[in-house]
Amino acid sequence: MHRWMHLDLSDDQKGRLLQILFDTKKQMIQKWAEVKVAHLELKQMMLKKDADRGKAEQAVRDIGQKKTDLGLLKVNALMDALAVLTEGQRKALFHMPEQGDCPVCGEKGGWAMADDMADLDVEAEGEEEEEE
Repeated sequence: MHRWMHLDLSDDQKGRLLQILFDTKKQMIQKWAEVKVAHLELKQMMLKKDADRGKAEQAVRDIGQKKTDLGLLKVNALMDALAVLTEGQRKALFHMPEQGDCPVCGEKGGWAMADDMADLDVEAEGEEEEEE
């Protein structure tokens, strides 16, 4: 979100973007909790002497769907955020150098700014990977 602030946003735009960010972050935390619980339930199921192959396969499919839902949540948040910007701000966003560093914050610009939305679940993904 910090990078987006270099687009000369109005106070209303800043407020709307922050609301999108926080609403999305809350939803992602809840969804990652669901994924982690589903992983635990699958492990518990697999430890049973008479583990059911069909139930295990369905559990894996359910976990995959939850992860897909997370991806859709990020895409929708980014689309909502882009809709807040004016055409000129979107053009400025997409024309910022992707590999260049921002002279103010030192972070990537351009389309890489979309990573701000992707970064919403970095902590949760890292936690989930550690458990596997």
